[in-house]
Amino acid sequence: MIAGLAITLVLVMFALVRVSPSGVVLRSQPTYIGKSTLFVTQDGFPWGRSALTEYVRARGSSEPVPRFADPSRMEYLATLYASLAGSDEVRARLITSGRSLPEGDRYEVAARRTPDGQRTLPLIDVAAISPSAKRAVSLANRVTAGLQSYVATLQSANKIPEDTRIVLPVVEVAEEATVFSGRKLTTAIMIGLLGTIATLFVAFMVDNVRRQRQLAEAMGDAEPALETETSVHHLGAPPKSSAGSEAPPSQPQRWSGESAR
Repeated sequence: MIAGLAITLVLVMFALVRVSPSGVVLRSQPTYIGKSTLFVTQDGFPWGRSALTEYVRARGSSEPVPRFADPSRMEYLATLYASLAGSDEVRARLITSGRSLPEGDRYEVAARRTPDGQRTLPLIDVAAISPSAKRAVSLANRVTAGLQSYVATLQSANKIPEDTRIVLPVVEVAEEATVFSGRKLTTAIMIGLLGTIATLFVAFMVDNVRRQRQLAEAMGDAEPALETETSVHHLGAPPKSSAGSEAPPSQPQRWSGESAR
C-alpha cells in the first residue's frame, strides 16, 4: 500500500506541475479578466434631454436639421463599433511588439443589452482575459483606446464636422482584474482517486493470495498426522474372519455341574 500510494502521489504531482526551461510551473494557470465600458454618444449629451427638439443649420444647406441623432442610431452604432473592435486595424494598435498578443491573452467586445435582452444599449463592454492580472487590465484599457483612436482617425480622414461626430467616452476604466477561472484540479483529483482504488484492490488481492497459501500449507501439514492416526486405528481393530467379516469375540466357557462330573 505504501508503494502504491507513493506512485499515486508522484502521478498527482506531475498532473499539477510541469518542468519547463524556466523551472517548475503549474500546468493549469488561473486566468484574470479586466473590464471597461464605452459610451456611444455625441457632444451636448442628448441622453440628458427630455426631448430632442433642437435644430441647427447644416453646412451648405439653408434647411434646419435636428441637432441630435435618433437614439436608435446610437444603439445600432454600438453593435457596429463592437464588431470593428476585432478588426485588424484595431488589433494593430494593441500590439506593442511582435505580431500578436502574448500567449493566453484575448479580448471580447460586445454591445450591452437590456436585462430582458430585447434591445441594445448605447454601451460597449470590453473584456480582456489573461493569465496575468496586470496584463488583463492593460489589455482592456488598450482595446478601449484603440477603438477610440480608430473611429477618430476615420472621422478626421473623412472630414466629418466635429459637432456631428460620434464620441466614445470611457464610463468605466479597467483598474483591477478579477479571477475569471481558477486552477483546474479535475485531472489530479481523478488520478488520485483511481490510484487509491487501484492500490486498495491490489493490496486486497495480495492479502487474499497469501491467506490461500497459508491455508494450503496448513492443510499440507495436517495430512501426515491424519494418516498416522488412521494407521494406529487399523492396528487396534478386531481381526476379520475368512469371509471378510469381523470374527465374533470368544466367549468365556461357563462352569457347569455336568461337565464337572
